Amino acid sequence: MSFRMLLALSMAMSLSACAHEQSDASDTSASPPASTPPAAAAPANPDDANAPGDCNANAVQSYVGQDASDATLGAIRSATGAKRDRVIKPGDAVTMDYSSARLNIELDEKGKIVRIACG
Repeated sequence: MSFRMLLALSMAMSLSACAHEQSDASDTSASPPASTPPAAAAPANPDDANAPGDCNANAVQSYVGQDASDATLGAIRSATGAKRDRVIKPGDAVTMDYSSARLNIELDEKGKIVRIACG
């Protein structure tokens, strides 16, 4: 093979590789890889005490206004069926992600329960 033939062949291969990458990048109709799980739809109102999932905050609304003692928190946890929970005190940093299986128990400055919700 001559030098010109090798040069032309290498340029053609280089250009075809670039053209293929560009068509993949511009194709917005491509479906996600099979290993990517579908995104879960968040409920319309994450603050709703009737949020779907494993957490049943409605069952424990009678505890709002009570002191957050260990016994009270234990009773709340067992009555809701939540897989996870978090006790949120004033000034605590919390993530904004929604989880229907998580119970949020919000307290005031005096340690009284002010809100119980799933999320």
